Amino acid sequence: MSEGPVASDVPEATEQAVFRQIRARFPAINAPLLHGQLSELAGRPYQGLTIVHNVPLTLSTLLKLECLRVSGAEVVVTLPIFVDSDPQAIELLKRTSFRFVPRHEDLRGLVCDVTLDVCAELAEYVSPRLGAVELTQTGDVKFRAMPDLSYPVVSVDDCRIKRLEDAVGAADGFMRAMDHLVREPLGGRTYVIFGYGKVGVGIAFRLSKLPGNTIVVVDNNATVVARAQRHGHQAILASDVASVEAAVDSAFCVVTCTGVRNVVSRSYRHEPFAGKCLANVGTEDEFGDKFEPSEVLFAKRPINFSLEEPTTIQYLDPAFYAHNKAIELFLGDRAPLPKGVTPFPRDFDEDILLRWSTHHQQDLPDFS
Repeated sequence: MSEGPVASDVPEATEQAVFRQIRARFPAINAPLLHGQLSELAGRPYQGLTIVHNVPLTLSTLLKLECLRVSGAEVVVTLPIFVDSDPQAIELLKRTSFRFVPRHEDLRGLVCDVTLDVCAELAEYVSPRLGAVELTQTGDVKFRAMPDLSYPVVSVDDCRIKRLEDAVGAADGFMRAMDHLVREPLGGRTYVIFGYGKVGVGIAFRLSKLPGNTIVVVDNNATVVARAQRHGHQAILASDVASVEAAVDSAFCVVTCTGVRNVVSRSYRHEPFAGKCLANVGTEDEFGDKFEPSEVLFAKRPINFSLEEPTTIQYLDPAFYAHNKAIELFLGDRAPLPKGVTPFPRDFDEDILLRWSTHHQQDLPDFS
């Protein structure tokens, strides 16, 4: 395995300057939980652990990484496959003492204690001694589908703080990315949204607030379709191919946020989608094989990652904090977690959300 710089290679003053810059960019007023975690982990509770960190590398991710730096752990940073990382963040990372291994293939043979993962990408390359912490719904689904999973996985996706990031933060990122990429008025339009989970609900909510918009939801679950209708949207079962294609044919924009690769190409003709504004928000290529990258905004990648800050730190703060905090579930006198996927503890979830809501004087919207 190739290694990045070790502590002796990087002057302490250089590393401290990087993190001063990051803390100034993302101050405690916007990220109170991560700034608090810097103090919480200063006692080095993760001393002796080797952690592999696989999260999209942006400037805000460096604040999350600083918390792990002070925790006493040895941290190996790698880069997710599904999206390009921020070149500026990569250059700053190289001026720190983290071991930087960009390619997952170069992790084979690494002995580690915990993986902090997205999309279950590391499962093919690394088998952690204690367990994994998964941040995304895509990864949660993939881990649950692994019949021979030999270690526990804590899923941060299945909790209210992740709904805050996905339903509110991702929707905010979607709107900012659309403004950035489309440069046309977004009101007075018809939008077809594939998938009405956490992300789809938030995007539909935000788009519905623009004057004159019509929202059409497509989902494969009849209960979810009924919920979308209760929220005031038109909604169609995904299996009703003719109705879905007719809705797409009359739409301005089609948005995919199902988390399922090839979901559009697998079920629908290309023709109704031709010439439409096509936007993928999920981590997978949801438009699929029938569509060229040039036909979809940001070449089929999640469009919020076209922005320097894909999700603002205000909404990432709780999920990043939880992703780091979940490591303690593998430590101390706690009962060992079973193999397979375990939800992030509800008491942790509620405490984090309460602290966030109190600080920002903002409640999580009710999308029930």
